[in-house]
Amino acid sequence: MAFTAENGSGLVNANSYATLAEANDYHADRGNDAWANADDAAKQAALVRATDYLVQKFRPRWKGMRVRSTQALDWPRSGVVAEDYSDPQGGPRPALWPGLSFVIPDNVVPAEVKEATAELALRALAGPLAPDLARGGMIASESVGPITTSYFAGAPGGTLYQVVEWRLRVLLTGGGTSRKVVRG
Repeated sequence: MAFTAENGSGLVNANSYATLAEANDYHADRGNDAWANADDAAKQAALVRATDYLVQKFRPRWKGMRVRSTQALDWPRSGVVAEDYSDPQGGPRPALWPGLSFVIPDNVVPAEVKEATAELALRALAGPLAPDLARGGMIASESVGPITTSYFAGAPGGTLYQVVEWRLRVLLTGGGTSRKVVRG
């Protein structure tokens, strides 16, 4: 399959939330030499792996619902209301006016999703984003000198990409600046 970035129309063959140009601009703004030094084929493969990770990690937590049943990825979505959201038309950040929220148009991939994809793609250049774990993550015992650590069998473990979680918080259920309960 060829590299195909989602353009907001719900493509059936999309495999990346961000274009190569968007990721290049994102990393250039941040001076990420590891990204700049990679060739385009490696960058595209990393963007695909980053998108795969986002789909697997966040599919059950995205707000709203997919626009089309045939679209390859989770975005675009309809019915997404986000507080503290960067308006894709370049409007002010609502954080300056607490309590404001925006309906995210159902024909865009939000900047937060594209930025999270670029962040993960940088890490994907160095290796797997979700490596197989030979152990869990919960410590059963620990010694201080000479350092020994043992883990409970089957305990969960893995890497938390905080910058990605932070960027996406307004697009996920259980995130955002406030919680509202509506009872019918």
